[in-house]
Amino acid sequence: MRFSSILTSFFVFTSVSIATDAQLVPSKANCLVLWAYFPKQVSYAESPAYNTTNSQFWDQTCILSPTCIFYPTSAHDVSIALKYLTSVKGRFAVKSGGHFSIPGYNNINDGVLISTERMKAMTWKAGDTVLELGAGVLWGEAYAKAAEKHKVVVGGRIPDIGVSGFLLGGGLSFIGAEYGFGCDNVVGFEIVLANGDIVYANGSKYADLYKALKGGSSNYGIVTRFDVSAYPDAGGWGGQLLFAIDSNATRERMLDAIADFHINGALDKKTGVIASFLTWPELGLNAFLGNVFYSQSVPTNSPPAALAGLLAVTGTAGLGNKTLGEVVSGTGAGATKGTARNTFHVGSVVATKESIHKVDEIFHAEFAKLANVPGLRTVLVFQAIPPSFVYAGYKNGGNPMGLDASRGTVSWISQSLSWKNAADESKIKLAQRTAKNAYMSWATANGLADKFLYLNDADEFQDVFASYGSENEKFLKKVKKVYDPERVFEKLMPGGYKV
Repeated sequence: MRFSSILTSFFVFTSVSIATDAQLVPSKANCLVLWAYFPKQVSYAESPAYNTTNSQFWDQTCILSPTCIFYPTSAHDVSIALKYLTSVKGRFAVKSGGHFSIPGYNNINDGVLISTERMKAMTWKAGDTVLELGAGVLWGEAYAKAAEKHKVVVGGRIPDIGVSGFLLGGGLSFIGAEYGFGCDNVVGFEIVLANGDIVYANGSKYADLYKALKGGSSNYGIVTRFDVSAYPDAGGWGGQLLFAIDSNATRERMLDAIADFHINGALDKKTGVIASFLTWPELGLNAFLGNVFYSQSVPTNSPPAALAGLLAVTGTAGLGNKTLGEVVSGTGAGATKGTARNTFHVGSVVATKESIHKVDEIFHAEFAKLANVPGLRTVLVFQAIPPSFVYAGYKNGGNPMGLDASRGTVSWISQSLSWKNAADESKIKLAQRTAKNAYMSWATANGLADKFLYLNDADEFQDVFASYGSENEKFLKKVKKVYDPERVFEKLMPGGYKV
């Protein structure tokens, strides 16, 4: 680093620290210090780099106004920045893929946005059984890297989802029934703690932190590298189904097929399905959207038996022998970032024919009342979580999410809503909560309620960590006190779910 830059950094740091008596330093001064130390790694508003980074969010409401954006390239860079920001109580946020749809969870107004997008290193280790992924890697990139060695990794189902948020929130994958959640397949985390220390947490060193990071989100530090297990690629079969729902009878048949898959088909560990109902009232669209992957190649005329019920309704158009990466790329086809308002809301019920039908009935009745909301698109997703998801996690040391495998397959119910105008946000979110409360009340009365809330599909009003169970929540809080005793990742990084 140039001597002049060192001097600039020193004088700015000293002047703002003395002037504020260790109180909150204006974010412009913090950006100036970072720029002095990292002149090629800081961008300001209206610059091309800033505008590009600040537009790469799935939800337009997450496009905020950070004072500057810092682009670390290593854990050392993050450490230097974090030491400075904590010393002057500088506010910040961290962005990886930008897929979370809650404003402030991956961006910030009047603060420093730390973007990991230049941390793209991917390195093979341990005889090509472990792939090191920098915090800025996207899952499409990770699948491509794994394919070079004829391997697969347990990752996201859309190619431009970042590895960081996905893994720290649990991680639901097409191959999870066989290998568990994404977090269960992380063998080690390189993380920068609140005091700037860089540590490597795995099953034998910093084991409490290692476990907490598997579903504990961003409460403990900034993870700069994820070392994930890679498995032999046995080929694959799948693709995307789009099937018109043209009558109530067709919807009933489709719901029966989804229920059958949950109860029977999902027990085949090689099977992964995203089963969704899509409505777009302005276009008169009412359809089933299915994203399917079977982790083994099959003869063209012999689709997997586990999918027979679904395919009997939809047919097999668009499906065939494809790699996991190819299927994931298709899942994200046509997705446009930052062009709509979006929100998620999640719940969970034990999967039966009755529960699948009841959830659908309640959800679509509630949102039929809002059919005239401009730009409204509704997606109701049924995600089968068979016991093998949980058991695979046990084999890898467990996680703190508290999932209960004893009740058989559960369905995670994700409500994904998009609309046009800010004025409609409150009614959309109220309808989500109303629908969820109604189907959970029914499920509770019928002994089919499940408490778990999947962090990566939750909204800001949902108490995710309480859903992990009291003992797991206590564990997460205990680990928090050890590694972030001053609660830096709460007070200075306001976004995200807090323990």
